[in-house]
Amino acid sequence: MTVADMLGDSYTFVAPENIGALTDAPILTDAPNYEDVFSAPNFGPTVYPDSKVWYFPNYMIEDPWFTLVKTGKVVFTLAKQD
Repeated sequence: MTVADMLGDSYTFVAPENIGALTDAPILTDAPNYEDVFSAPNFGPTVYPDSKVWYFPNYMIEDPWFTLVKTGKVVFTLAKQD
């Protein structure tokens, strides 16, 4: 079972480049926009402009999936909207 499977339909991973983020951090949203799937650079979900997006800012020094296995939880940070 993958993390994406555990999230079910509640959250979806979004490629950073599909939302204009300049990071390699894992990004989650609770409201993916699949209508724009073919206009996104990597053919993945984008998000609606008012959607909430969370990311894992310490991805370069901490593996979120190792932390999940070790502690049973991972804390993602809510991204600020402009």
